[in-house]
Amino acid sequence: MVSLVRGGADGPFDAVEVGEVRQLARFIARALRSAIVRSESLRSSSTACVLFDRDYHITQATMEGRALLDSLRAVEWVSAPDALGPGVLRALITQARFNLAGRHVESRVRDIDGRWFRVRAARTDAADGTVAVVIEPASSADLFSMTMASFGLTDRECDIVRYLARGLSSIDIAAELSLSPHTVRDHVKAILRKCGASSRGELVAQLFADRLKPALHRAVAYELGM
Repeated sequence: MVSLVRGGADGPFDAVEVGEVRQLARFIARALRSAIVRSESLRSSSTACVLFDRDYHITQATMEGRALLDSLRAVEWVSAPDALGPGVLRALITQARFNLAGRHVESRVRDIDGRWFRVRAARTDAADGTVAVVIEPASSADLFSMTMASFGLTDRECDIVRYLARGLSSIDIAAELSLSPHTVRDHVKAILRKCGASSRGELVAQLFADRLKPALHRAVAYELGM
């Protein structure tokens, strides 16, 4: 199911517009399926590992490591062909190197195509302070948590958003969370206000569509032979 939402100033969709969308429905569905498949393929295959020495030089990397670094705008951080200058990745490596507990540290970064990646760094047992960095596509759970945090939603509001994304009504959500429908409606109003959305449909599109946009654009270009 696809929900199409536009600003209230434009009014409801008229019969001509509905007819045009119906004619495009098969094409839209094919492009969406292609975008999702491509995203899942990326998530399962594009994982890389890179080793950095104490001077932030790359000592070893998997086949996809350097390509992913370039995709993550690594060129902005490069001070030499195999070294990192100031930037998010260098800060993450520094934090991992001086983490006395030996635990890994992680962050999320976005590449030039708008794709989000999880980057994890941990110190190895090498005497020279080598740090291993693993780069992999961010999961849906990663993106959900990050998006919710960016809007300042509370834990309860995040729970309600999950149910809204499934299309549940306020009454159904209230039953799931053992709340009153009135309380749920108050939470929904707060969520819409924080996210700058005017309706539930707009909210879901705003929160979940962005991660598919790059892959969708590529799928549409592929379908059109561009």
